[in-house]
Amino acid sequence: MKETWNPDAPGVLRLPSGRLVRGRGLARPLPEGPTPDFALYLLGKEPPAVAWESEWIRWPDFRLPSDKPAFVTALRTAWARAETERVEFACHGGHGRTGTALACLAVLDGVPAPEAVAYVRANYAPKAVETPWQSRFVTRFTGCAARLISGSRTFAPRHSERMQTQAGGGPGGGAPPQKGGGGADKTWHRGRS
Repeated sequence: MKETWNPDAPGVLRLPSGRLVRGRGLARPLPEGPTPDFALYLLGKEPPAVAWESEWIRWPDFRLPSDKPAFVTALRTAWARAETERVEFACHGGHGRTGTALACLAVLDGVPAPEAVAYVRANYAPKAVETPWQSRFVTRFTGCAARLISGSRTFAPRHSERMQTQAGGGPGGGAPPQKGGGGADKTWHRGRS
């Protein structure tokens, strides 16, 4: 049996099943000690090569994964491997995308989706999961992941989410509009003086 993470090491999250995973920010130096056996990198652009097995999920900063079915598949792989291997999740800062992925992993491990963000903030980092749409993604993760796992490759938003996106709300219905979004700015700034 391979060695997993030291539960007292910085960035290590213990899941309810006992699995240990490490989250970190790539902007900081690699921590001393053992390296990952497998890493899931959550970045807007391809990460540099590393000496261990890794997978890259395209995930722009402050947003959601670009390919949600690929994210769910990679997450399930990471969860399975974490039972006997050192698995790491990392984005640039180690909070938003990493925290969101860790919260989704906690859901796969049995934490109720509405409690997963609080679980990760209490046991990994208080600033984990940075945006409202990342938090909403976690709370809706169970149903979406179940659809993907059951063979449906769609990750279609609910009708109300599509309407918010079309109105300029962005991914998940609450993201700020892109620059040059035209009338979408009115929707985003509504209620501000």
